[in-house]
Amino acid sequence: MPDREEIILSDENLESLLQVNKEETPWWSRGVIHSQLRRSFNHDYKRPGVYLITVLKNDSTPIFSTLQGNPSDPNRRCYAVPSTTGRMIVDAVSEFNRRNRGVLQIRHYVIMPDHLHFTVRVSIELDFHLGIYLSYFFKDCSHRLWKFQNEKGESFFKKGYNDKILYQYEQWEIWDEYIVDNPRRALLRQLYPEFYHNGEIKKEDGKRFNCYGNIPLISYPEKVVVRYTSRRSRKDNIARNMICRELAQEGFVLVSPFVHGMEKELWKEGLEKGWKMIRIIENAYEKRRHPSKTMHEYCSTGNLLLVSLRRIGERSSPNLSKRDICMEMNALAESIVSAQWRY
Repeated sequence: MPDREEIILSDENLESLLQVNKEETPWWSRGVIHSQLRRSFNHDYKRPGVYLITVLKNDSTPIFSTLQGNPSDPNRRCYAVPSTTGRMIVDAVSEFNRRNRGVLQIRHYVIMPDHLHFTVRVSIELDFHLGIYLSYFFKDCSHRLWKFQNEKGESFFKKGYNDKILYQYEQWEIWDEYIVDNPRRALLRQLYPEFYHNGEIKKEDGKRFNCYGNIPLISYPEKVVVRYTSRRSRKDNIARNMICRELAQEGFVLVSPFVHGMEKELWKEGLEKGWKMIRIIENAYEKRRHPSKTMHEYCSTGNLLLVSLRRIGERSSPNLSKRDICMEMNALAESIVSAQWRY
């Protein structure tokens, strides 16, 4: 990538790099952009901060790495071994950091077989949109591959990238750990593919819901709803929890959003004791998205199914309160126990 003072961009180049329309049309009338490729409308991508970037391997590019390690061994990390193509990324990262020292740096990264995760820390206000700096990094990888192949071919990465803005230090630590732990999660999915389905279930009335995990749990005959309600006294709620605990120990599936403190008690106990559970979540996991580390690991036991209230691409109305959403989630839990479901 050229030094900062060497970056000269024409209007044509800027349009190409940022993939925007020259006409000043409002964002809501532009073409559809996949949700994982959209940029935040209220962020200029120039200010200091940390960004998590994900970019996918182009179909014609050889695999980036192979995964090694035992995902079931908690005392040893799994890791990705870069291929010849992957080592090109390593060299391009070093070059990117050298040229942008004091301005922005790639901090942590993991080279997966078909994609790349990395965090970029911006130290000072950028002269240009972050996407321009990243485009030089992506192009550098392409040039290295073309030089190796002695011909100019297709781009190294697929067009576009996903970004997540990390506003707080705690987020940096969480996502740094996510990056490091990525090979182990991928190996778990390879080891137990039947427990990591991202699919659909259908209610008897034809309504469909997205889900993630061990889908056959939805048709398990013995299920019970875990629910705290203010209509019952605290004593009655405690008694209800005790009944659910006993049923779980007998093999029943616990079904709940597990939002209230008393519901969370059973959730945590279930994780420790290996109970079967169906958890209601608000939003579906889109392609290439996965649950948090705790839920992802528990999926490998075959004892967890996550059912989302909203379909992929949908979001709750901003007019709904948290209580309204919780009521909907509780109603879905009730119907999972009482209705007939197919998958």
